[in-house]
Amino acid sequence: MSSRLFQSVREEKGLAYDVSSYIVDYADSGAFVVSAGVDPDRIAPAVSAMLEEMAGVRDDAVPADELARSKRYLAGRLELRMRRPATWHLGWRAGSPARRVLTLDQALAELNAVTSEGILSLAGG
Repeated sequence: MSSRLFQSVREEKGLAYDVSSYIVDYADSGAFVVSAGVDPDRIAPAVSAMLEEMAGVRDDAVPADELARSKRYLAGRLELRMRRPATWHLGWRAGSPARRVLTLDQALAELNAVTSEGILSLAGG
């Protein structure tokens, strides 16, 4: 509920009942997925608003406070996820990019190495 998409598309513009995003990051393929519950009469403005938010990540550096908040959120989720053996075995190993299996400390170090500039570069901005 604190994501840019949710705040903009649902809370500020009232274009969706729900909106979220996630990534699929397998070794040889992947996807960035956005889903939303939208009234059929509001599909076009909702899609435009979602694309506008994604363009913002592509074109403008993520502010330092937002990046720090996101890192804390992701680190916490990762730590909780790693406490469940089934999650670690099935999710962590199968979905690990390039089939590398990282320790929790290695994964957290890679997360902490993410920068606003790196995000811009990856997003093509």
